[in-house]
Formats: sequence, structure tokens, C-alpha cells
Amino acid sequence: MRWMWLFLLIAACAPVAAPRQRVEVDPELLLQALTRATGQAERLRGLAVVSIKSPEGDFRGRQALVAARPDRLRAEALSMFGPPLMVVATDGERLQAWLPGQNRFYFGRADGNGLSRVLRLQATPRQLVALVHHAPGYDNADWRAYRETFGFRLLSDRDGLARSLLFDDRMRLVGLEVEAEGAILMKAAWSRFDEQDGFPRDLTLEWPGTGRSLRLSFKTLELNPEIPDGLFQLTPPAGSSLYLIDGDDT
Repeated sequence: MRWMWLFLLIAACAPVAAPRQRVEVDPELLLQALTRATGQAERLRGLAVVSIKSPEGDFRGRQALVAARPDRLRAEALSMFGPPLMVVATDGERLQAWLPGQNRFYFGRADGNGLSRVLRLQATPRQLVALVHHAPGYDNADWRAYRETFGFRLLSDRDGLARSLLFDDRMRLVGLEVEAEGAILMKAAWSRFDEQDGFPRDLTLEWPGTGRSLRLSFKTLELNPEIPDGLFQLTPPAGSSLYLIDGDDT
């Protein structure tokens, strides 16, 4: 019993290891890793499982995705049988959506308001395409770099926003955080990197405090395929009802 008390006394007196502190490092290696990551793909095409959560409702299903930088995107929500549930396309200037089951066709400007109404996400088409391509798109000016517990952080403060790019110990870009006045406005996380091409197959986007998030997991993915420009434009089917993205009838 005396040995037990002695053990407890020694344990109580043992020093507690201090948490690992943030250590500033040269940002050049991380900037080079960022350049490599953002240059992997200009175009992509694949089949993914997509989950969207929002105050307006949730969606989960298979989608055929085609995207081309900087701002072109086509997404088809697939049904088990028959035509797709919804087709969304943007060529960078126009945003269009077709709901075959209701024969409704929506169109408007390719901006954040339109994408929020169609896909319930707080992002512009250009931002969404960049994130799907593992290419946040920030310039290399005014970056500071730190070694942290999880890996590395590139940090830039500009226009009242703090932008952090997060890298793991292998210097792979794994996260993005946008913060203002101590509150995180948006988070992105990339994971499940392919061992052959190094491109992530999973993407998670969150807008804390809004109840909105997107989780995308590619089941098949082709990088840099040939994609015709016409794929990012839709034509209203004959007899379909037309609506502006903001909800006004035409």
C-alpha cells in the first residue's frame, strides 16, 4: 500500500508537458506546395455522392459533376431510374437549372445569390469551382507561415479577413479557414488523397452559424479530360415553365 502512495506522490509532482507552441517558419516551401496543389487540374469530371444541409432542407444523392476553371460547372442530381432530378449549369456568366420532374427551367446571373437559391450554398460559382479543384486561388503576397500541431499554416490578413491555408506534415493542402473579428465565416477541408495523382477525393465545406454545409465524395474522377464548352449551357425544353433565379416569372 505504501508503494501505491509513493507512486501517486511521484505522479503528482511530475511536470506537465507544455502544449506545442506555434513556431514561425519560412513560408516559401508552403507557397511552393500551394502552387503544386492548385496546378493539378484545370478540368475534372466524375461521379460523386453529395450531401447538402441547409435551413431550407437537406439533400443527399449521387451527382455527375463536370467542372472547368475558373468558373464553369455542371451538376446532375441522378435518380435511380429515368431522367435526372435536377441539372444545374453555369458558363461563368449565366446560371441555369432544370427540374425535369416539374418541367421548370430557372435562369439568372452566375453569382452568389443565384447559387444560394439553387444549391443553398453561400458561395459564388467561381469560388465553388476553385474549391472543387483543390485550388483556393489566393495570391502569394503577405503570407506568414507557422509550424503547428497538425502540420503547417499559411496566414494572410487583408481587408478585415484572416485567411488560413492548412497543410499536413506531408505539405498537402488539407484545409482553408476564412475568419473575421474572431469568427470563422467559412471552412473547407480536403481529404482522401489518391496515392497515384495526389488529388483529394473528398471535400467538405461549412459556413459556421448558418446551418449550411456541403460534403462531396468522388467515387470516380477523371482529371483534365476534354470537355466541350456547350456542356456548361442549358436550353429550356419545349413547354417548360421559365423562372428567373430570384423567383420572378417571365
